[in-house]
Amino acid sequence: MSNLFDVYHYCGCPVIPDSSDLSEAIPPLAGPQWCARLLTQEPGFLGLDLSHESARALLERLKHTDWITVGMIVLARYHDEQSWISIQAAGSFPEKALAEGIRRYPHVKFEPTQFRYAAVLWYTFLASSEELQRRGVVPGALFANVDKLDGHIWRDEEAERLFLEESL
Repeated sequence: MSNLFDVYHYCGCPVIPDSSDLSEAIPPLAGPQWCARLLTQEPGFLGLDLSHESARALLERLKHTDWITVGMIVLARYHDEQSWISIQAAGSFPEKALAEGIRRYPHVKFEPTQFRYAAVLWYTFLASSEELQRRGVVPGALFANVDKLDGHIWRDEEAERLFLEESL
């Protein structure tokens, strides 16, 4: 079974781009729901199940509107919020990853781990340190990104690969 993809769109478009040439490969583009969603201020997941090629073509089209458009191609299974683990459940996952980082600073006191924010694919948790902040160490905290679907910790390389390969 091949993976299906969706487009996550960070900001809406003031006008709907001509997508008639994409409508055959992506039938929902012909419907009014798609247009209405794109015109909202923060469309988010477009709710499509596409091949990678179709998702890339759609994101390219959005990029070439008269509007600054920022989006990314993500696995379609992320657009179903019902399948996400809760923030509370995700809070049990970052401890090990943060503990590894804390061991690199044996003489520094860190605050207890806390939830920071929810991104598109993960929840971010942090352990901050006033001492590191006073020393001018930026950002003065250690971070762990917990996947919304399976709770794995996103490694820097994994996130970097996602943004280099899938973002426009």
